[in-house]
Amino acid sequence: MFKIKASTIIAHCIAWIIFISLPLLFLSNRPEGVDFLHVLFSWNYVVFICTYCFVFYLNCYVLIPDFYLRKRFFAYFGILLALILVVGYIKPFDNLLAASNHRPPGMMQNPPPAFPPQGQPQNFQQGPPPNNNNRPAHPRNIDAISIFLFIMATGVSAAVSISERWRQIEKRATIAEAEKTSAELSFLKAQINPHFLFNTLNNIYSLAVTKNDNTADCIMKLSNIMRYVTDDVSEDYVPLQSEINCIND
Repeated sequence: MFKIKASTIIAHCIAWIIFISLPLLFLSNRPEGVDFLHVLFSWNYVVFICTYCFVFYLNCYVLIPDFYLRKRFFAYFGILLALILVVGYIKPFDNLLAASNHRPPGMMQNPPPAFPPQGQPQNFQQGPPPNNNNRPAHPRNIDAISIFLFIMATGVSAAVSISERWRQIEKRATIAEAEKTSAELSFLKAQINPHFLFNTLNNIYSLAVTKNDNTADCIMKLSNIMRYVTDDVSEDYVPLQSEINCIND
């Protein structure tokens, strides 16, 4: 599971605020008017928000890491098909539109009946009532907008999950490369230092046997080199003068 950062939480909050505001912006353009308080506190609005939140985070943090990235494509697309059938059945957007049909208080539900002008006879003849038995039954409409929002939620969540996993892989690769370089440098030092030490000691031994006056000075320079290699080189940054002194020694 990914580590959640503060920037990620803020980005998610801003995105969801924009998303939950879109239906209100869409309904605000209706000429008959909308009671926004009724829509905001309606059960259909809660179902609309919870449906797509559930789809987004389920796909982002469960389906993509545990099914898609592990190449369990049959199970992944089977679960998506089941989810899209559920969304098509509950119709969150159509139900939200039905909740928005509630008129604000004081707004007339139906226009007043139109009366004919004075002086014109009124026709009170009524024909036979229409026969509704011969009308074909209308099939259940498909909530295309809910399906479209489902596809958008799954697509965006998949992009977020895969990009987050890609950044994690890139970070791990960078750390592994740095650790590899450090290990190679340490291994190189472990190979060079003993040979350098043995050769230098042999040279100092030769100076001591011949009773050369530079013997003491060579021992001091070797001591300085070993102190620099064992103590200072382990730090990330060292003074430039210390590096120069080691080269001179």
